Amino acid sequence: MAGLVGAAIGAGGAVAAQIVSSTFSQRSDSKRFGWEQRQAERRERLARTESFGEKRRELFAEYLALHSSFRTTRLLRYPVRPSEEESGALVDAWIAHVDRSEAIRQEMSLLAPEIETAAENLMKASAQAFGRAFGTDTEAYEVPYMQAYGRAIAACRARMSEILLSLD
Repeated sequence: MAGLVGAAIGAGGAVAAQIVSSTFSQRSDSKRFGWEQRQAERRERLARTESFGEKRRELFAEYLALHSSFRTTRLLRYPVRPSEEESGALVDAWIAHVDRSEAIRQEMSLLAPEIETAAENLMKASAQAFGRAFGTDTEAYEVPYMQAYGRAIAACRARMSEILLSLD
């Protein structure tokens, strides 16, 4: 009987040791799992931030390219007021330009509200240049408005650069 009691005490001690051991293992596993979860969240946050910055860069570049291209290939191409036929094609191009510019500008304002003023000023300069170049008055093509449009593009580019540098 003493052997049976000794065996029971030994078995009870082994069970107690396993309970204590599993408690410490569980704590260790819980800490490790928490650490792994925090690391995964950190990697995800970094990926989102990188993706966000990349999307900003893409939108900024597209917006500037759109305005620079329109100014260079459409507006500056005419040293004097274009013919009626050319004006019709330019008006169609202008409408497409404005639609695309507005879509990009709205998306930019969601991702980078701090660019809104510079982008809006650029769009206003674009409209003034187009309106003066193809308006109803019969004066020669107005270069100062084209130059103002160029300055607005440069100002917008500088503001976008500041924003992008602040991301790094």
